[in-house]
Amino acid sequence: MNNSQVAHIWANQSKTIAKGSNFFFNNESIYSYGHHFEVARLVQTEKGNKTIALFEPRTYSNSTNRHQSLAKNAVHGLYEAFDFQLWDRVLTHKDFLEAFKRFDKLVIDSLKKSKRAIKYKDLHIREAINAVDQWNKLKTYFPTLTKGIKKLKTLDQDQIDKLVESEKKKKAIEAKKRKMILDNEIKLWLNHDINSLPHDSKTMIRQKASIIRANTKDGIMKATIKSKGNTTTKYFKPEIRLLDEIETSRGASVPLDHARVFFNAIKRFEKNPNECNSCFRVGHFTLDRLTTKGAKIGCHLLEWKEINRFAKTMNW
Repeated sequence: MNNSQVAHIWANQSKTIAKGSNFFFNNESIYSYGHHFEVARLVQTEKGNKTIALFEPRTYSNSTNRHQSLAKNAVHGLYEAFDFQLWDRVLTHKDFLEAFKRFDKLVIDSLKKSKRAIKYKDLHIREAINAVDQWNKLKTYFPTLTKGIKKLKTLDQDQIDKLVESEKKKKAIEAKKRKMILDNEIKLWLNHDINSLPHDSKTMIRQKASIIRANTKDGIMKATIKSKGNTTTKYFKPEIRLLDEIETSRGASVPLDHARVFFNAIKRFEKNPNECNSCFRVGHFTLDRLTTKGAKIGCHLLEWKEINRFAKTMNW
C-alpha cells in the first residue's frame, strides 16, 4: 500500500491497521519508521466530544518530513490540526504545560522577528496569531487537563518594543560573561595550562612547548620522597621546554624562524594592506590576503593586534 493511501485510511479510520513503506498506523496513532516516532494522533476532546489531530512538531529525517506532510494532507478538511509534542500514550497536565511553553515561546519569537523583518513582517505576525489561536482552542477543548494554565494573547507594539529591548540587554550580558570566560581560557592557553581554545575564540599565537608531566594533581607534578623511613609527597610545576616553533590555537604550527621572516614581510603593509600583492609563505602555509583586520591564512584570521602582541613577546 502506498504511503498516501495509508495516511488517508488512518485519517478516515476505515481500518484499525495499515502499513506502507516505513509508514504505518495502529488505531488512532500513525508512525514513521517505528513506534519511537509518532507522527500524529487522533484524540477526542474533553469538551464538545469532537475529534482533533495532534501532530508532533519535531522531525527526524527527510523521509519523516514526507510522512508528516502526507498525514497533514490527509486530515485537511476532516479535523482541526494542532502542533503538540506526543510524549506518552495518555495526555497529561504536564504535556499541556509543555505545549503552553512552546506556544508562548513561538509567539514571543515570531513577534520579535516581525519587529526586525522588512520583507516577511506580516508572515511572522500571522505565526504569532496562529500560535495564540491554537493554544487557546486547546485550552477550550481540554479544560480539565489545562486547569491552572493561562490563555495566550498577542502583544501590542509597545510591548514588542520592550521585549526586543529586554532581549538586547540579555544578549549583551551573556556576551560579556562569555568574553570573560574566553579571556580566562586564552590566558590559560598562552601559559600552556590547556591545549585548545573554544571555537568561538579568536585565533591566538604562542611559542610551541614540550611539557614534561608526571603523575599530576591539578596540572602539578607529583613526587614521592622517602627519607629515614618517612614518605612525603611534594608537588612541582611541570617543566615547560620552549621549542623553535610557534603554534596557533587552531592547531597549525610553523618554524619560529619562518614566522619571524613572515612577520617582517607583512608588517610594513599593516596600515595599507591592499598594497600587498605577494603570497608570502610561512611553513607549509600561504598567505591568502592581508586586510585591515589582519592576515588571512587558510582557516586562520590572525588579527594585527595578536600578531603584534606575539611579536612583542619575542622581541621582534
